[in-house]
Amino acid sequence: MSNKIIAEGAEARISFFILNKQKYILKERISKTYRVKELDDIILLRRLKSEVKILNLVKLANVCCPIVYYSDGNKILMEYLPFCESKSIVNGKPNILKKIAQDIVKLHRNNIIHGDLTLCNILFDKKNNVPYFIDFGLSFISTKTEDKAMDLEVLREIIIADFSEKIWKVFEKEYAKYNPEIIKHMEKIQKRKKYLS
Repeated sequence: MSNKIIAEGAEARISFFILNKQKYILKERISKTYRVKELDDIILLRRLKSEVKILNLVKLANVCCPIVYYSDGNKILMEYLPFCESKSIVNGKPNILKKIAQDIVKLHRNNIIHGDLTLCNILFDKKNNVPYFIDFGLSFISTKTEDKAMDLEVLREIIIADFSEKIWKVFEKEYAKYNPEIIKHMEKIQKRKKYLS
């Protein structure tokens, strides 16, 4: 078995490995040494169960994400997705942004808040023209318009920082076809942020 850490943050470690010629992704939630071990174990298990549950709900919402093969304690064994990050290919390709917008509409209509919407957390299968959403570690369920609008606001800021307002508008126009009230609320959040700054 070959094993390679491909990402590590404050909350989780992501490894790629091959077992019996099959490729997998292993996500391990990182223990916090400042917490009592018994409490830490409970928190890690609760967050892991939440993430697995949300990944299953994402599938039910007809949005592509990794298949979960196994989960236990602080580990999730998932499908390896051999696709590129959307960030590397969206520039000048409005149809990709439109597909992503349509799938985020599906998530929000099913009250799934990603919590970390970035183009790095959306892979794209160019062959089948399908986005795959990953990293649901900060995700939660909410019916609140505010939470859905904040989900979009995170993505808006990142797209504008990495690309331009013009590229964001492609996404926004497509999303607004299905969920215009969320876009309107997001604009209220932007005004609120300007006032506070």
